[in-house]
Amino acid sequence: MLFKKRLLIFTLFFHVNAQSQNAIEPYIGISSDQENNYKFKQANIGLQLVVLDHKVYNMLFTFQGGLPVNKSTGIDKAYALNSELPLVADAYRETKVSSFSFGFMHRFKVATWQHKNSVSLFVSTNFLHQHIKTDYDYNKAEYTILNPHRNYKKNGFNLNFGVMYAYRLNNGHRLFAQGVVSTPATNKSSDDLHGYKSIAPIALHLGYAIKFKK
Repeated sequence: MLFKKRLLIFTLFFHVNAQSQNAIEPYIGISSDQENNYKFKQANIGLQLVVLDHKVYNMLFTFQGGLPVNKSTGIDKAYALNSELPLVADAYRETKVSSFSFGFMHRFKVATWQHKNSVSLFVSTNFLHQHIKTDYDYNKAEYTILNPHRNYKKNGFNLNFGVMYAYRLNNGHRLFAQGVVSTPATNKSSDDLHGYKSIAPIALHLGYAIKFKK
């Protein structure tokens, strides 16, 4: 009897889930990394899939990619391998960041007005991959850098918090804007890499929620 009750609850849960998959929410945006003194900015492209939809609560699966839109530059010192050359030369450094994440979001509607406007608060747990890539421009055949900035790849988990404003159109779809604050990824053992830390972006996203007929 207990097994049948559990099976019924399990079946009802997935039935509700299947009935609630009624919207996808593509978006684009821009983010700036607060952990590295806002040196790195990314263009974000993402998709949110509603998997559970209630009047004041949504659960969503989220996917996002971040592409670099700027570079952090600097000059390091390179030292000659040949004694006939000047001992020290400048090595011009360019560093950029890209990232990829996916996870689950919990979104709570906290205000509505005029049947078209709404404000929601959300929190999401994500798997995050980030890549800090450094390139140098100098005479690599004749000079070497003793302690160069290295490429930095890291995987971990982080949290996103934010607020979303949505405006419902006459066709049932919605335009939305959301502000997002991210925490650094877990596993900080390699965070101190030539002064760079695990990224923790602040972002602004604009999107379009596409409703499906049930």
